[in-house]
Parts: sequence; C-alpha cells; structure tokens
Amino acid sequence: MKQSKILKTLFEYFVITLGIAMYTFAWQAFMIPKGFFSGGVTGIATVLNFATGGDGVTGGIPIPATYLVLNILLLGVGFFVLGTKFGFKTIYAIIMASIFLKVFEGVWVSPIQEDFLNALIGGAISGAGIALTFLVGGSTGGTDIVALVIRKYFNITEGKVYLIVELLIISSIILVPGKGLQEMVYGYLTIIAFSTALDYIMVGSRSTVQILVFSKRADEIADMLLGMGRGVTAVPSVGWYSKQDGKVLIVVVKKNQMPEITRKVKELDEHVFISVCSATEVFGQGFEEVKTGVKKIWKKADKKS
Repeated sequence: MKQSKILKTLFEYFVITLGIAMYTFAWQAFMIPKGFFSGGVTGIATVLNFATGGDGVTGGIPIPATYLVLNILLLGVGFFVLGTKFGFKTIYAIIMASIFLKVFEGVWVSPIQEDFLNALIGGAISGAGIALTFLVGGSTGGTDIVALVIRKYFNITEGKVYLIVELLIISSIILVPGKGLQEMVYGYLTIIAFSTALDYIMVGSRSTVQILVFSKRADEIADMLLGMGRGVTAVPSVGWYSKQDGKVLIVVVKKNQMPEITRKVKELDEHVFISVCSATEVFGQGFEEVKTGVKKIWKKADKKS
C-alpha cells in the first residue's frame, strides 16, 4: 500500500512536470517572441507597473514585488480551501515553471509568420499543459488558483473562469502606454485557445456514461459489479417479445472505466445486451458535488449557531 502511494505521488509530480514543460514551451516558442501580452498574475503586475509610471524595469510599482505578494495571497487561499497537498504541488509547479522558462529561452522559436496562428497554437498548448497540471491537483499559482477555488463551490468549468479573469486582465492593456487594440485582440485569441483546450481536457476527464445491462444472469453481473466497487441499480423489467420477467441493471461510471466493465460483463454472459449513453452531468457520491454557490464553511457556521 505504501509503495503504491509513493508511485502515485511520483506519477502525479511527473504529470505536473510535463504540464509545466508544455506551458512554458508554448510561451517561449509561440508567444513571448511575438510580443504577446501576458495574462495571469504576471499580467496584473505588468499593468500596474506601467500604469504607475514604470517601464517594466524601473519606476512604478515593482513587478517582482506585485507578483510575489499576489501569489503569496493566492497560495494562502489555495492552502485553506483546497488543502496542503494542493499547496505543495503548486509551489513545486511555480519552481519548475521558473526553471523551464529559462531552459526553453531561445531554444526554438516558431517560424510561423502569422501572429493569428501563433496565438492559437501557443494558447492551445499552454492550456493543455495547465489542464494536465490541474488533473493531478497542481497549479501554476495566480489565476489558476482562482479558477480551482471557484470550481470547488460553483458549477462552472475551470476554462470559463480562467477565460473571464484573463479577459479582464488583457482588457487592461489600454492602461499601458504604447499598447493598443492589436495587442489586445491577440491576447484575447491566446486566452480563448487556452481556455478551450483546458476545458476540452478537464471536461473529458470527468465524462460519465450510463450503462444499461439486459441479461438473464443479472444477479451474477450485479454481484460482480459490486465486487468491483461500482454502484448498481436493478429495475424489474418484462421482455415484451418473450413475456418473461427480468431485471435491467443501471450502472453509472466514468467513461474511462467503461471498457473494463463491458469486458467483464461479456465474460459472464456472452449473450448480454448492453446499451451505453453519455451522461451530461452526474452529481452525488463518487462523482461531482452539487455546486449551489453556498460555501461549505458557511453551512458549518450555520450548524454551530
């Protein structure tokens, strides 16, 4: 058991490393060389610096100070709301992002001349990288934490939250001298591609299917599924052609669990009839929590009072 936990932890950190590598490579290869405006905490820090008379290096509110203060505050929120495990993974991701940004600097720059394509490709690759990091409970800090915290309490995807926050940040380019509509548009394209890729992977990982099993050996199949740790509901049925009573088994599982279940059911009854359909949303034990917009901490406070 201890060894399996160690292997699981190592795998999670490997996925975080891979995701951060994709994220930073996208910036160094497709976005930074083209002069695209950054979003996230870095974007906020940059806007504040220029808006207060700075040039990115001297004057104004220092970018490093703003970046550090905002990330410390958001990390505190992440620790409190999402747990210490999330916090340590985020610290690791922030360190790896700093290393990879330096490693990938100037290694390869996109030869594509069209800024439109660079914005789309860079945004999509960086979004996919952050999605991998999210899947194992990590984050690069900044607005990633905002997205995960809001997702915890509200029924809205990470990509949509990220899109809203980043659009607000990029819109503030108008406060920066020398920046205008063109930089804003390419910034929007990058974030749209980013959030689309993020949602595609995150929603896909939560995809759920409902399986209906029609078999004369329904009891054996139900016992087998329970042994696999899957919930099963048996509904009385009548075969209208044969006029025989039977049972229909209803099983709801994650999409990636479906092949194993259908294979094992087929092994028990080679004449089984199986129907599979996608479930748009599944809430309850073992799946997503119902997001009502009311924080759990508020509920606990109400109970105490």
